[in-house]
Amino acid sequence: MAAVKVRRLPKLRPINVSWRRQVEDHEGVRTALTCENERRCKAGIPTKAIPDLPERNIGSLQSIQTFRPVTAWSDIHPDDHHLYTPEQLHEPTGEVSRVKVINRLAYRHFDAVEGGEHQALVGFQTEAQERADAEYKKKRKAQADKLARRAKAAGLKVATDLVQVDPSEAKKAAAQAEKYANMHREAKQEIADRYEYGFYTKTCKVAGEVVAAFNEYLGKDCKNLRSGLGSPSVARMVALYPRKGLIRAGYDKGALFESATKLFALDAPYVELNKKIIGCIVVELDSVLRPEEFREALLAILGPQRMPNLIVGRISSSGFLVRPHLIWILKKPIWNDPLREITDANTGEVTTIGDKRCRMKPIKKAYVVQRCLTQLLLPLGADPAMTNMWKPKCPLSAFWSTIITNDDRFHALDDFEQIPNWPRNVDEAGMAETAATMRAQAAGATASGSNLAWRLVGNEIEPLARLQLKARDQDFIEAGKAGVESLARWFDAKVRPAVEAEIGPSEGLDRIMERRCTFHARWCLGKLSPRKRKSSRGRDRDIIFKDNPNPTPTDHRIEAGKKSAKHRRAVSVWALGKEAAVALSATGEIHRAAFIKNLDTVTRPTAYRCFDKVMAMLGLVEVEEGVFRKPTAVSPSVSDGAPKIKSQSHEARKQATVPGPNAPSTSDSTPAPSRSPGNPAQPLDPAPANPASGPPPWQTCALLPVDVRPQAVTRVPEPEPA
Repeated sequence: MAAVKVRRLPKLRPINVSWRRQVEDHEGVRTALTCENERRCKAGIPTKAIPDLPERNIGSLQSIQTFRPVTAWSDIHPDDHHLYTPEQLHEPTGEVSRVKVINRLAYRHFDAVEGGEHQALVGFQTEAQERADAEYKKKRKAQADKLARRAKAAGLKVATDLVQVDPSEAKKAAAQAEKYANMHREAKQEIADRYEYGFYTKTCKVAGEVVAAFNEYLGKDCKNLRSGLGSPSVARMVALYPRKGLIRAGYDKGALFESATKLFALDAPYVELNKKIIGCIVVELDSVLRPEEFREALLAILGPQRMPNLIVGRISSSGFLVRPHLIWILKKPIWNDPLREITDANTGEVTTIGDKRCRMKPIKKAYVVQRCLTQLLLPLGADPAMTNMWKPKCPLSAFWSTIITNDDRFHALDDFEQIPNWPRNVDEAGMAETAATMRAQAAGATASGSNLAWRLVGNEIEPLARLQLKARDQDFIEAGKAGVESLARWFDAKVRPAVEAEIGPSEGLDRIMERRCTFHARWCLGKLSPRKRKSSRGRDRDIIFKDNPNPTPTDHRIEAGKKSAKHRRAVSVWALGKEAAVALSATGEIHRAAFIKNLDTVTRPTAYRCFDKVMAMLGLVEVEEGVFRKPTAVSPSVSDGAPKIKSQSHEARKQATVPGPNAPSTSDSTPAPSRSPGNPAQPLDPAPANPASGPPPWQTCALLPVDVRPQAVTRVPEPEPA
């Protein structure tokens, strides 16, 4: 029986195009064109021009930006900077303006408030980085020492102690090792190229929009990383994302994938924060303003002390900041791993996870602060749904513009209560209603007028849709065959005259008509499609009677029975599978007769019919007559005609002994060979075997183990102590 394959989740593919890969692709194109031009010359055909190396110095509208006043440093020629002191160069000479941070030298902090903590934040980040570098060097040295000890110990091995290896297995293992070594080497080269040449991407669709090719180069001194430009707020965000292997990112907020490296994950526009800590407060704004207007509005509401540390969004070609995310970084992250219980959907088993030392009071307070900030920023278009708390727009991604608005301090939860007009009690339902009212007023409509138009359109379009599903007018069918948009236009043409006669035309009515017509067009097409017709529910049975337009109640019952039998079988299989999973986790095996006899949720005839299907779903095999277990390795003696192992639990199987083909059946017989993920089956006490008698010690004649990791083909025993 073949080994069971484990389904592996897809990995995030890096969108960065390295310079080395561009050069390799160009060399391949140049070689191919050179060969083709030689053939063209011999045939007398004009040759093709060989393209130049691709350009990477393509700018972008997105960048790192900050607000600071114009200083003497900008007014004085760089050659004359040495004539002034640093205090004179940083003296403000103009108003606060927004500037781009194109490299490490371009970032210059200016204290926006008195008593700022910028120097302390920079010192903390520097100390943390130095500590991390020291720990990394210590770890690398420990790894090198361990490899040196292993190499020295391997030199003392005796050739006669080596286990015989199948040449085909050795060749396969060598090819596998070479494959993973090449993958690791390729990843290292891509990372080094990213540090040296910066981020570059071709034209692609990211976050729902088509982005033209661009390159973000910030300098080698900061390794072309936004976190290395000098801002403590941007650098702090790196620590708030999970480590390699746990980080999840995506190029659209609808789906996130695991990433092999944290560096390439942070290039994605959406990255999931570490859910075990609450390190920042995020508020999403569904509005479009210029960055200067956003800053002035935030200063008027929050004041300079409680400004968000970062504003992340996309700057359009007209200079507007589109739907930004506001990020307040907390001084002390909050531990978010409370003790909780989860229930397995298949077995019903309850598992306790989390840590009992984690307190709920700070966690609840963090959520209260986020709701209060959302309530306070509703005039700026704050989203009351708060759907992107854990996956905000990544400020480290080159696909967004990151505006640094507060590098003076991080925030504590108690500090937000100092904001003027801070709300004490926030009702999420009331907040959603307030936001809807504000949006309606901004669009030039009132809440009552909008509700009236919605009801009027519904009173016209809903009966029309139900009537057409029965009548099937020819123009309705033709519009439906053309697609959703065509059918929506058909509904619009039928409904709009009657509605406009009641309330008159308006922009709000246009939006309502578009939404309701599109919805009913999709709904009708779903009812009419053959795929939907086969799996329709009981209340939708009328539409499937083509030949009999007036079905009797008996016809309805017959049709309902045809459609529900498949569903009943699926429910029975699901219930039987849950019972089997519980029994398997309790005893390690399933006896068919005893298991079906004790069932309460499924009848016995149904259980016998579905039993084999459930065993296949759970991956169980029949090791004895009527006994099913997980596939595991069995001693060669089983296949040679020796008695099989009787049913036993998992703990008992650990201590089971299997006698050899010629050994007496006593309690002192040699234990069965064991398998480990890294080694083939080996006796517990290996002894010299005669190659001419019996199978080699590394072979088994039983089912393969459920382990897809690469298996080693050699095992060198440790030297005997002198």
